[in-house]
Amino acid sequence: MKKEALSDIAILVLRIGLALVFFYFGVDKFINLQGNAAVASSLGVPINTIFFTIFYGVIEVVVGAFLMLGLFSRITAAVGAGMLISTLLAFWFKMQIFLPRDVGLLGAAIFLLINGGGRIGLDRYIRVKGVFEG
Repeated sequence: MKKEALSDIAILVLRIGLALVFFYFGVDKFINLQGNAAVASSLGVPINTIFFTIFYGVIEVVVGAFLMLGLFSRITAAVGAGMLISTLLAFWFKMQIFLPRDVGLLGAAIFLLINGGGRIGLDRYIRVKGVFEG
């Protein structure tokens, strides 16, 4: 197998793995709405925690779905990285909890942000001045 093909498969596996995490936690926001809203409240979210939890869940599901499809991979990875950074900062500054899992996920998101989603995905069919090329 050629090195390019192996690289594309590796990026696909990374993209799908990260997508499943975002999708899972997004769906969990709806399944356990009250519990997740309580966590948001304990972190000092300044707006309605139910609204915040639903909004955050929708964004996580969309990020997961877009990464799964390889659609707008760099932009989606940037949104995901931003969400992970905000999660890390919120838990560290509010609760003094270090989340090593999220550091690893952030590394995967940054990789996809820099390198794109690979050639296996819908990005391949979208060309806008090189922004979405992967």
